[in-house]
Amino acid sequence: MSRAWSAAVCNDTFLRVSHPALEPEDALDLWCIHGAGESGIPFFPLLGSEVARRHRIVVPDLPGFGASPPFADGAASFERMVAHMRQLIAAFSGERRIAFVGHSIGAMIATELVGPLGEQVQSLISIEGNLTPADAYLTGLAAAHAHPIAYQRLLFDRIGAEAAAGEPGAAGLVASLHFADPASLWELARTAAARSTTDQAGAAFAAAACRKHYYYGDRSLSAAARDFLSAQQFHVRIFPGQGHWLMVEAPDSFHQAILQDLSESPAW
Repeated sequence: MSRAWSAAVCNDTFLRVSHPALEPEDALDLWCIHGAGESGIPFFPLLGSEVARRHRIVVPDLPGFGASPPFADGAASFERMVAHMRQLIAAFSGERRIAFVGHSIGAMIATELVGPLGEQVQSLISIEGNLTPADAYLTGLAAAHAHPIAYQRLLFDRIGAEAAAGEPGAAGLVASLHFADPASLWELARTAAARSTTDQAGAAFAAAACRKHYYYGDRSLSAAARDFLSAQQFHVRIFPGQGHWLMVEAPDSFHQAILQDLSESPAW
């Protein structure tokens, strides 16, 4: 029996790559980009789902996170992550049609890639990506900590408390924080938060020139983000009773939503 997915390394970046059993003509490379402090592990269920039978799922660990080494000079800014992902996609996907699923800051990175990649991008799915200043409630704290270790310890305390309270997905972030390079974590969080001092991140998502879908759980999204979404025209999916880590908390509903939203004739 063939494996559903395998590990790969491209441009010094660790990847998890699915092997589609069907791969129809409209199959995509679906790039899943994690948030700050995390790794690709929250997307692990997707690799064994029906989505992975139809599309090639590509789940990288960003430089300095998970199994990927940090940049040699340690400068892991938001802008550098975007540039690195653009080069990685060119090297691994070539001219294949692609789509993005981004979580939190990962959605912000994916949004910035849509313009440069142009018509190669079919869809952009944001899982609670930052839209307003209220959404930078953890990354925004990076600027107040001059030392990366202090910021990492703060996250251990905050997210650890959520995990202890039984918040689904929080335990996975705590585990990933153990593998995160503190300097990369601090720099990415600090520079991403600088893009959330206004509604700049939300405006960038709204302006992205592709099919857009915004997913959120009704337990976690800020009131400011909900107000922002109410004034937009793109597609929004609400997951009742769920929180920030939809791909972990409600995998079946999450996978079905992706299948529907990647179809050429969406039902919404």
